Formats: sequence, C-alpha cells, structure tokens
Amino acid sequence: MNKSATYDIIKRDFCNLFSFKSHGDTLEIITPLTTLTDKFVSVFLTQRGSKLIVTDGGYILKEIYEHSLLHLDSDIVNVTIDRYKDFYKVKEKEASGDKFYYQSTDRIELLSSVVFQLAHFILGVVNSYSLDYREKKEIDEKDRFKSETNSFLQEHYQDSFEKNFKPVKGLRYSGVIKIDNKLNLLEYVTGHKRRYIEQDIRKAIINFQLIQNNPLREMVSSKIVIFNDESAGYQAGVPPILHDYLQEYASDILTRTQRNKVFEIVSLN
Repeated sequence: MNKSATYDIIKRDFCNLFSFKSHGDTLEIITPLTTLTDKFVSVFLTQRGSKLIVTDGGYILKEIYEHSLLHLDSDIVNVTIDRYKDFYKVKEKEASGDKFYYQSTDRIELLSSVVFQLAHFILGVVNSYSLDYREKKEIDEKDRFKSETNSFLQEHYQDSFEKNFKPVKGLRYSGVIKIDNKLNLLEYVTGHKRRYIEQDIRKAIINFQLIQNNPLREMVSSKIVIFNDESAGYQAGVPPILHDYLQEYASDILTRTQRNKVFEIVSLN
C-alpha cells in the first residue's frame, strides 16, 4: 500500500463531502458529520467587523435535526450538554426570540478550528438528545400505547388525525384531530412505573398551559388526555394533587377503555 497516496485519496474524498449554501451575508457550511437522526451538521458563518462568528443557526433549539428537546431525563442531558459547552468553549446568545450557540475569532487562520469545534459540539448535543435513557420496558410500553392509540384514531378520522403534532416551536402533542379548522389536542399518559406516569402528566399540563398563551388558543376546541389504565404505573395510583392540577387544564380526561368517548367529544365541539 502506498501510504501517502492512500492518505491523499482519503483527505480528498473527505473534503469533497463538505458543501455550502449562501444566505445573504451568511454562509452555511454543511459538514459530513452525521447525527444519530441521520442529518448532516451545518454551521453558519457571518462576519461582524473584524470578528468571524460561527453559530448553530438556532438549529438545536428549533429541533431541525429531528431530535426531541422534550427528554424525560433532562437532568442527564443538560449535564452532558454543559460539559460539551465547557470542553469546546461554546457560548450562548439570544436574538429575535431564538437561542444560538456560537464561537468566534478575529483570526482567519483559526476559522477552520472554530468550525471544526462547533460542528462537533452540535453533533454531541444533538446525539445526547437523541439517546433514550429510559428503561427498555418503559420504551416498549410507551411505543406500544402510542401506536395502538394512533391506529385507533387514524382508522376513524383518517387525514383529520395527525400524530406528534407540533403547532409551534417548543410544543409537541401526542396528536391532534382537526375538524372544521378546530383543533382537538391529545396527550397520552402511560408508564410501567408511577414516576413515568407523573412525567407524562407534567408534560401534558405544561403543553396545555403554553397553548393558552398562544394565538392558536382560539382554534382549540378540546384538550383531551388519554390514560393507559392497563399500565402498572397507572394502577399504582395517580397522585391526587397532580390529577387535580391536570383537570384545571385538560377539558377531558379519559382512560384507554373510555377512548370511544373521543368521538362524542369531538362531534360536540
């Protein structure tokens, strides 16, 4: 093997994997780094005076890489992200309501290093959000209940039903039924342990609270929660204080065995 020639081939081919797009005064550099969600990592380069600024373009918090920020074990993820920030010396900045992660330099000879570091920071952060730290039994149960409930609603409502509904940035519901420009929001609650049930309830409460502060609230006809009453976590008992709090924000609380009532609720709205 000709080591030098082989190296040159690898270097050439790897460099050819980079591409770019121009967005006004900003250059998007699309790297060959691939996330666990099968997306190429992009960084965005702008110049302000003598300073060269490289950012994530707000892509991390906009979930452009199809990762989820609604992670059940957010403490674990946040600690991991803080370590990535410290290691790569990445800073944060908010602008126009978006948060950006960035690095900067005023020396052109350091620009490649800055791009390299920020791209690897983005890769690490997105992959941290993409990993699932829950027990396999919990993952299987949640996926099974979601799939079963989605199929049940899809069969009845066809194209009027949409799973994983994201009406605005930062909000994601289990599903929605759209009838005559009206939104019937759905949240599923399940878990093989009580703590997972509690996490789902808290997520539903927060999501229903947030929609009340959004102009879309005028389109919302109902906010329906469906509990998996066959799950071990539910049968262990739902904390009364959480259930009472949920009732303040949900218009209807059903169990799996009562899910046919969804048809009645939607038809009345």
